[in-house]
Amino acid sequence: MGLFSKKENSELFVLLESDQKNTENDHTVASTVLPPKHALTVEEVTTGIRPNASADSTENDNPLAALQRRMAAAAAPAKQAGSSQSNPETAPPEKTVSTNRPASAQRETLLDRCKPYTTDSSGRSVLEDEKPAYTLESFQEIFQRDSEETLQKLQEKYGIVFEDTSSQETVVPSVAPEEKENSETEAPTDPPIVELSDFDPIQPTVSASDGLSQTATIRFTPVRSETNSEDRLQVSTQTRPLDLTREITSVSSPKVLADSPVLSKSEFETFPVNDNPANPTELKEVVRKYALKRRNSFLQVLFSGLFFVALAAFYLPFLSGWLLHAPKAGTAVCTAILTGDLLLNADLFFSLPKIFNRRSSTDSNVLFAVLAMIICGIAAALSGESVHTLLVLGSFLLLLRSFSQFMHYNSLCGNLRQQLKAQPLKAIALIDDPSATYSMAGDSIEGSVLVAAPQSANFIEDSVKYSQFSKHLLGKLRTVTLVSIGLAVLAGIAYAAISHRIVDGCYLAAAILCIAAMPPLLFSESLPNYACAAHMNKKGSFISGLAGAERLEQANAFVLSTQDIFPAHTVTLHDMKILSDNNYDRILVRAAALAEAMKSPLAPIFKRITDTNISYKLPDADSMKYEKGLGISGWVDEGILFIGNRKIMEAHGIAVPPIETDYRILESGFFPVYIAYGGKACALLSVQYSVDPEISALLHRATRMGLTVLFRNCDANLTDEMLCDYFGLYEDSVRIMSPAGVNMCRMQTAKTEHCSSPAGFRGGGINFLALMISASRVKATNRLLSVFYIVAACLGAMMLLYLSFSGVGSIPSAELLFLFEGISLVLSFALFLWKKP
Repeated sequence: MGLFSKKENSELFVLLESDQKNTENDHTVASTVLPPKHALTVEEVTTGIRPNASADSTENDNPLAALQRRMAAAAAPAKQAGSSQSNPETAPPEKTVSTNRPASAQRETLLDRCKPYTTDSSGRSVLEDEKPAYTLESFQEIFQRDSEETLQKLQEKYGIVFEDTSSQETVVPSVAPEEKENSETEAPTDPPIVELSDFDPIQPTVSASDGLSQTATIRFTPVRSETNSEDRLQVSTQTRPLDLTREITSVSSPKVLADSPVLSKSEFETFPVNDNPANPTELKEVVRKYALKRRNSFLQVLFSGLFFVALAAFYLPFLSGWLLHAPKAGTAVCTAILTGDLLLNADLFFSLPKIFNRRSSTDSNVLFAVLAMIICGIAAALSGESVHTLLVLGSFLLLLRSFSQFMHYNSLCGNLRQQLKAQPLKAIALIDDPSATYSMAGDSIEGSVLVAAPQSANFIEDSVKYSQFSKHLLGKLRTVTLVSIGLAVLAGIAYAAISHRIVDGCYLAAAILCIAAMPPLLFSESLPNYACAAHMNKKGSFISGLAGAERLEQANAFVLSTQDIFPAHTVTLHDMKILSDNNYDRILVRAAALAEAMKSPLAPIFKRITDTNISYKLPDADSMKYEKGLGISGWVDEGILFIGNRKIMEAHGIAVPPIETDYRILESGFFPVYIAYGGKACALLSVQYSVDPEISALLHRATRMGLTVLFRNCDANLTDEMLCDYFGLYEDSVRIMSPAGVNMCRMQTAKTEHCSSPAGFRGGGINFLALMISASRVKATNRLLSVFYIVAACLGAMMLLYLSFSGVGSIPSAELLFLFEGISLVLSFALFLWKKP
């Protein structure tokens, strides 16, 4: 109570204790004496209603107002209170009981005892004109007031502005000052039941029909405007009632904003493929389908060859004479033969919808060239002239195109059939994660790193997709085709206008389109893929088309194992010394088990030793570990086995011979290998490593292409310097991965059921190395043929235009054009043999 100080409260407690003692002594009277009329009961305090009060007082008084009025009335002058009625034998002698007092004033009340503290020196009450110190307000109002004061303090302290973002506003009816003042002292006729008050222990309940205005939650969200640097806090006073006894409804996913960036898929991912198998069953159906297409393409080659021979037969004496004497009939027959050859290759017309696409086909160039030759033949037949050589050149282009299609389907079928074999096939995983590549390659490669590593998979997807996704001339074939068509039309019209001969105009247009469809363009992609498939399929490997080769060629590092470059026949044992009296036969069997489990290059040595006695079986090795530069260790037959150099023995407190022993072995060209078990050094081996010339040549090719070889090693004798020295490689082209890098590589290339890969191989790491080299050569051959085509086509077109417009009637002959096409074909094959995959 705020009316009393600390000292006054202590004196008041003394009075209460004395009154309690008097009540206990006078228990006979207290049982009959009623409480004073002005005393507050528990019901009055908790409910605010006096049941024994009169109607007038009930209507105008609340409990606090009645308490104030009684305290003021008790402050007036009154008679001295007598002693309460009690037994004269036990009552004090100075106190007497007055029998004339009413029953309600038989004893001194609490208000009488508080009188000295509520009156001044003149006897006037100090509480008559003062307002109460507090009112009975609900917790909700107190919290609202405290929150407003807290927000005001935050706003003044940090210089921020609060905004109320509530969607609904609770309208509070305004109360006049007079009415508000009366409401603090006067109670209504029907006092409302307060849901939550200072004295009400009942918890408030909020029904769903009350709406969100009955609840409030303040959420502070800092918001900074772009135009204003002042921080602002959004205050939301709306909450949603939750029924915790039921399952909370999941919140819907947020909507994507219109201005949020949308990641676009790569061109390869959006490339549509109808025949992309997803399992081995579908792969068999796809192989049958492409095998049928390969057979059809072979028939096209056969019949196109027959048409070409039929047109070339007109060079024979008896047919050439008839062609000279009857040019109209002879030209018409030759034109009809070329038209039949075009109908045989009717799939050329499927390339027309893709003429404006970046992935336009080379078939469109051949189609427009042959159509221009047929038009020229018709014009020559009508005018009585002969263009036999030009028509033969058109049939020759159709033959080359059908042969290119046959090579494409043949290589595709061969690659797909590799996945149908029973032997396990490994895919090529391309690792571009920066953390993984740095852990594997470290600082040996500058810039971005793309690592190619073998990965075991039961099925390789997207083989057909990689084979069909092709962009000829780096995606510039569309431009070449459109430019050649436009140049042919303009040159033909111009020459026909100058020479006044439509046949010459058609001939020049057909010649330009024939140069645009040169043989290097037709074989720039199919020939390298065909050669790569023919070479790699023999080893059980494949590369899915030019797109797959380009994808592999982007890698600047690849992963090999030291067991791959040092196969069984390259690691030999020259001497072995027993260092302890242990059962060295059993220890060698344990060493063979540990080396075999770790795939160490030393495993073939121990395997050859254990194969001499078939009674021994390799035990299981567990808790295997490779310590870089030291050796390997593992738990075999309830003991720890160590295989490594002197350092690992000394690190684990195992006694070994003097270091001069190692020096003598190293001077002889061998490497010392210690074996320890049970805390004792058991044997010392002298091992020699030799280099396979084929493997050395492959490593030299790979490093010359700029590839860095990352080795998974578990042999302490093999270091970066030793490998560079033995194989004659640059010191920055070889790196042995740390144990952390090996673990990261193992995580990135974990065995999977399905994976998308541009290539696959069988066998050891040497086939993988050969596959990477072949992929690089496929891309290099394609680039070389593409560059040669562009240079030859530009030179041929300029020569043709120069000779045609240098003087009327000086248009190049068809024989010269045929010779130019033949020379380009021979040179393209020569360049292919130079960079053959």
